[in-house]
Amino acid sequence: MKQIAALALLAASAAHAGDALPIHGAWTGKIGNSGINACFTDSDSHYFYLKHLHGIPLEKAEGEADSWNEEVQGKATGKWKITSVTATQLTGEWIGAGNDKGMPIQLSRLSALAGGDCGPDFYAPIAAANKPRYSNGQIGKLALRISHSPLGESFNLVGSSEPLRKINDYVAHWEEERITQANFCERNGGGGWQDNLTAGKVLANYLLVNVDAPDVYCGGPHTTSSHSTLIFDLATGETVEPSSWLAESGEIEEPLRKLIMKKANVCDRLEPSIIPSSPSATGLSFDLDYPHFHRDCNETIEISYAKLAPFLSQEGKELAQRVRLLSK
Repeated sequence: MKQIAALALLAASAAHAGDALPIHGAWTGKIGNSGINACFTDSDSHYFYLKHLHGIPLEKAEGEADSWNEEVQGKATGKWKITSVTATQLTGEWIGAGNDKGMPIQLSRLSALAGGDCGPDFYAPIAAANKPRYSNGQIGKLALRISHSPLGESFNLVGSSEPLRKINDYVAHWEEERITQANFCERNGGGGWQDNLTAGKVLANYLLVNVDAPDVYCGGPHTTSSHSTLIFDLATGETVEPSSWLAESGEIEEPLRKLIMKKANVCDRLEPSIIPSSPSATGLSFDLDYPHFHRDCNETIEISYAKLAPFLSQEGKELAQRVRLLSK
């Protein structure tokens, strides 16, 4: 029997060589008569019932082989005892907290891990329930289909050209990641998640897109929020790093840092991280990012193209020339 079990374990490992353990990956099936999806990874295992879609964390039980503890809002709610894992099937028993009798766990594998996490097929029921409403919009000469959902706003560009397809593919992947992040926040005690991807403006041949997440709690010592700008080249559909417009491989060298900090507000003598963010018709903006407890000091500083001239790469100089011509 031990040899058979070893062969089964070897087969499961071979079938999913990218997974650290045979149990790792996405699964679907039932606990008793209730449908679930489950995800096991090296660092973050969890599941949800298909009837309510709320994430429930699972933690490997110390000193108990093949057992996982679950809790909701800090309260123990049950235990998983896994009895068998093959390349395609997982079986075991779920025992509620304070109960002696359990319910059978019978799952089939959905997929292996992708990049260390479960992929879109695991989150598909949550995505299907996140029903958006749509509206039309326009930015420059680009027609938009804007999606409004409980998780926030996003968009698609109307058209079939290769650059537009690439941008829409990027947005689709971003939406998948947003569902993953929302589920993570919920099962770690967060009260909800919203993240917005909005088309800001067209400048020269670039589409500037705002990415905004409000102040939310996702576990850990404090809340989190973010704002950034994505830049797409409309000729290729590829994202552009603003640092590519700076010489010295995009590094903020001391002379440029001094130029930026001359326009910044003083914040308790702290030195912020400085990140090039987005262009305008008149200059290039830089985000000043301070430690969390001084985030009220965060600000964005624009430096004119004329003052930036000594610090621009050839690509940056070409950008400055194009936007100047368009602004005339």
